Amino acid sequence: MALGLLCAADARAWEARVPDSSEAPLVAVDKSRQRLVLVSPGTPRDYVCSTGCKPGDKRVRGDLKTPEGVYFMTGKRTSGLDFQEYGGIAYPLDYPNPVDRLRGKTGSGIWLHSRGRPVTPYESHGCVVVDLDDMSILSHRLKTGTPVIIAERLRTGNG
Repeated sequence: MALGLLCAADARAWEARVPDSSEAPLVAVDKSRQRLVLVSPGTPRDYVCSTGCKPGDKRVRGDLKTPEGVYFMTGKRTSGLDFQEYGGIAYPLDYPNPVDRLRGKTGSGIWLHSRGRPVTPYESHGCVVVDLDDMSILSHRLKTGTPVIIAERLRTGNG
């Protein structure tokens, strides 16, 4: 799997390059476009998503920002969720990861999940949120260990 991370001139926002296809599924989130891309064998699938209601990279607990970096799904939750807030399925991410901790980032509870209502861009408290119908499609491809790349901007393509 080819993955390129391009640092932008502004160190607070970076751009990730993801391939058009991948043998194993990976999720990429473009915060500037409020889009989630599922990259797997074949053509990438693109979905509307919502990220943090405050712009920029998450730094501290409660800042209402979505972190930027490479994360991994640490599990799948299907019970004990407030349906209106989290839908029926949630995938916790390993935020803060070791790199985040070295950079002094704090917080927890960053998930990829749906909602029991339509998704509006830039409304989450830091999670990545997709519509219920889209999560029902995505959930068949996601599992513990699936990489999730979150960037201010994404570039797709193998070139």
